[in-house]
Amino acid sequence: MDGIEKTLDPGAPTSDPCADTGRAVLPRSLMDAVGALKASTLFREKMGKEFIDYIVAIKEFEVARFLTYVTDWEHREYFESGSALSCAPCPLSRSVSSRRWWLADANWSR
Repeated sequence: MDGIEKTLDPGAPTSDPCADTGRAVLPRSLMDAVGALKASTLFREKMGKEFIDYIVAIKEFEVARFLTYVTDWEHREYFESGSALSCAPCPLSRSVSSRRWWLADANWSR
């Protein structure tokens, strides 16, 4: 709606979704999107500071929960026999509660 209100030119359409248009790109992850929303003055003005702070808090909690989960890929990559790293010491080989500590200590929980 901001672009319509300011009558911004969206530019010419492109058939290549990966083309470099020189314009800002969308966030590539939920963590990036939450950071962009948190920093956005436009959304705070249009939707209200309290609402944006609420959504950001919910999504930051969601990301923190995700970072404490050991995924199937991590199990295959680090724990199963035959993996190149299966015998190397790795913080992911600790229990989930230990991993939470490691993530927080590494400041990866944000």
